[in-house]
Amino acid sequence: LKLTATENPKLVEDQRQVKLFRIDFSAHIISEDGTEEMVCIEVQKARVAQEVMRFRNYLGNSYADPKNVDKDGNPLPIYAVYLLGESITKNKAPVIRVRPQIEDDEGVLIEMGANERFIRYLSHHMIVVQIPNLSDKPKTLTEVFLSVFDQRFKAKDDNHVMNYEETEEKHKELDYIIARLKEGMGEKEVIQIMREEDHYSKILDGLTKDKEELVEKTVALEGEKKELLEKTEILEGEKKILQEKTEVLQGEKRDLLDKNEVLEDKNKVLQYEKDALEDEKKELHEKAKALQEELKSKNREMAENLLKNNVPIDVVATSLNMSVEILKKLLDDIDQ
Repeated sequence: LKLTATENPKLVEDQRQVKLFRIDFSAHIISEDGTEEMVCIEVQKARVAQEVMRFRNYLGNSYADPKNVDKDGNPLPIYAVYLLGESITKNKAPVIRVRPQIEDDEGVLIEMGANERFIRYLSHHMIVVQIPNLSDKPKTLTEVFLSVFDQRFKAKDDNHVMNYEETEEKHKELDYIIARLKEGMGEKEVIQIMREEDHYSKILDGLTKDKEELVEKTVALEGEKKELLEKTEILEGEKKILQEKTEVLQGEKRDLLDKNEVLEDKNKVLQYEKDALEDEKKELHEKAKALQEELKSKNREMAENLLKNNVPIDVVATSLNMSVEILKKLLDDIDQ
């Protein structure tokens, strides 16, 4: 019965200062059972379905917006309409409707009671229009309305012109929409607005492309960062292993130094003992030499005495346990 649009401006943080508008509608509608009520209709459009977070944010704002209330201050039921530039279902349904459904824990449907507003205010209806699935043979009145905007009717030389082919079945409401669109084609202000929209669409496409490139670069940097962290962890592990090996080698080096010190001490002891043995050997040699000289002297003296007493030399040699030649040599040494 009545439709009122509410603009929700959003300033894009960019040098070009582009301002975007999201439009909500406060509508006075009549249900199939004749019930009249005020509702909030939120319309959002996206080329792809991946913009879920944006949709959630807008929907949350609609729930929280204090302006979305009726004259008595009650929250308006929300109807969220999403126009998608891609299909998200296996079948080719142009329009998908999602309605709140009440059931008990066993799955049995429950009729609304006196406190139905509690549930209505905390849930919402959803309509998804899958633009690629629009058919040239619409089956429902909604599809007939949407066919006016079917991109297949877009003029080749002008994106603002639709060469719409009317259906065989006539609809007064559709005639009104087509007539209003035709009026717009003759209004300079509308044409200027469409041109401005084209201009800002290019800017938005640029922003989207910049964002996508930024995301790709961010992902690439995150990948490089992850790879760098992995390499750093590997290097840290190798460094730790090298430190452990170095500590082991240093320990072995200390053990070798300790063993060398022990060996040096032993060598010193052995050298001391060797020197002592040499001294002792030298002393024994000197004593032996002295004894030999003493024995030699005594043998000469005895031989001389025996020879003076006219004892034959061979008898003297036998008594001294030596040969005659050695005895003569002994006596000759005395003469010399």
